[in-house]
Amino acid sequence: MAGSVKVNGLGSVINNMKMMIETNRMKCIKGVNLAGAILETNMKKHASLTDHSLKDLADMDHPYSTRKSKDSGPHPDYEVHSQSGELKDNILKNGYATNTMAGVEVGVLESDVPHIKYLIEGTVKMRPRDFISHAAVESTDGIGIALTTAILGK
Repeated sequence: MAGSVKVNGLGSVINNMKMMIETNRMKCIKGVNLAGAILETNMKKHASLTDHSLKDLADMDHPYSTRKSKDSGPHPDYEVHSQSGELKDNILKNGYATNTMAGVEVGVLESDVPHIKYLIEGTVKMRPRDFISHAAVESTDGIGIALTTAILGK
């Protein structure tokens, strides 16, 4: 056609959209990794008290016993005293990402810490000491800030 102008824009728009998607995907992955680090830090904090030994707790008449009321120990029930460091050392953070999703899982494998179920759920003699759920609730605001900052750059 003589005397015409041809405009090809769809290819450029699609290429720009692909770059934007990848940039935002990477921002999401960064935010999720930050969220996982916050959760991992809080979990480890609540699983590593060192101010009382097993003997100290026995001398206190087992303050986390089911015979006592909730949170009647020297710390709230979600705070766990570290004996060997095994629990804290086995709190794991695993991130994963695909083209359409990013996530992170933080927790303790029962194969690494066989008594974790009893610690979280309690036993006939010991009240539940669910530091995992408490850390998740405690981390909510920080996770929101981490995700917002990573994605929006604020």
